[in-house]
Amino acid sequence: MSEFLNAFSGGIRLAKIAADARLEIDEVFKRLSGDVLHASNGVIEIERVPKTSTLNAIYRVAMQLAATESTDAESIAARRVGSKSSSWTHLAEWIPSEQGYPCVVAFAGSRNTCLDAQALSAVLSDMLSYAGTGRKLLEIMNRAGVGASEVSPENGADKPKA
Repeated sequence: MSEFLNAFSGGIRLAKIAADARLEIDEVFKRLSGDVLHASNGVIEIERVPKTSTLNAIYRVAMQLAATESTDAESIAARRVGSKSSSWTHLAEWIPSEQGYPCVVAFAGSRNTCLDAQALSAVLSDMLSYAGTGRKLLEIMNRAGVGASEVSPENGADKPKA
């Protein structure tokens, strides 16, 4: 086989592996979103959104003029479920890879490179347990009229204490 046929076959094989990795990453984010939705008593959704979705218009224009942001960067963001008018709240930077892995989650001044689903899940758990993320999620719940005392990691909602 010629070198080009080998390269072609190798590229096709790697494209299939990358597609499987991206599906695996999507599943991790579905679990993240489902768990946060459950724990917040159906109040908060988390998605990967274009980074500009979490910025105000003036800052977006300034970024475009400065051209300092990577075009591949996205935002892991949260908002109140069903709120089309509510803007997304940035939680972390998400830098995907065309190959699926490695991918990067950056928050609290650290860049975390993830080589597999287990590492990605661990980093996203760390992101959720970070005080800055907790503050942002609490603000979303408070705006929705749900306080922190009304949520529980076990079942999503505690009964009010008498």
